[in-house]
Amino acid sequence: MNENLDLVEVLKDTTKGTKLYSPIFGEVILLDIDKTSSYPIRCKIGNEVIVFFSKKGDTFHRSGDSECLLFPSKEQRDWSKFNISKTHHIFEHFQPVIAQFGGFWCADFYSHYDEEHNKHCLLTMNREDGKVLPYEGNEKLLGKPIKGTRYE
Repeated sequence: MNENLDLVEVLKDTTKGTKLYSPIFGEVILLDIDKTSSYPIRCKIGNEVIVFFSKKGDTFHRSGDSECLLFPSKEQRDWSKFNISKTHHIFEHFQPVIAQFGGFWCADFYSHYDEEHNKHCLLTMNREDGKVLPYEGNEKLLGKPIKGTRYE
């Protein structure tokens, strides 16, 4: 199930802001991955607390015998069943975001998620998961052409 787990590899294409779960911290939000660190997976709990996980999913410990403490959700503890396309990215109301529009990444603010139509509603447009990213951590994309479009 989670043997030989490398969460850096599993989460490498996962968007910042994805909800994950830890049995000791509860719901955590993925912030980023620093492949050069011993604990490369950085998440936040609530609005302020930052917690780090290793590529095996454990957190700071004193012994080498530890278990994975990071999972796709409270109900799903099997990383082999983790599917990025099924994750629903959570944003805060009025959070700065960038979204795909007209072949480019454009700035906007988040409004809410429309469950009926499965779209993120921004102040100026509606977009599906994957077409909206948090501005923080993705600033370098702003104004750049979207890969795979004629503007690339």
